[in-house]
Amino acid sequence: MTSIETLTPHQRALYDILAEEGELEPADLYAAYQERVDEPKTDRTVRNYLQKLAQYNLITITGTSRDRTYVVERRE
Repeated sequence: MTSIETLTPHQRALYDILAEEGELEPADLYAAYQERVDEPKTDRTVRNYLQKLAQYNLITITGTSRDRTYVVERRE
């Protein structure tokens, strides 16, 4: 499992937003991300980051493209 401390600054921003908000749809997550970072990456890159966070078991992606949501995996 990957540690949160090893994430890139942009991946960490996405993770922190989800940790604070709980569950978000893509549009809301992208908007919050763009407000939080100085030089936001493209939507495609953000999607890649989110897939990577899911591979690291840090977040869960549910739904299909139309009803997708992102949720942080709760840690004990």
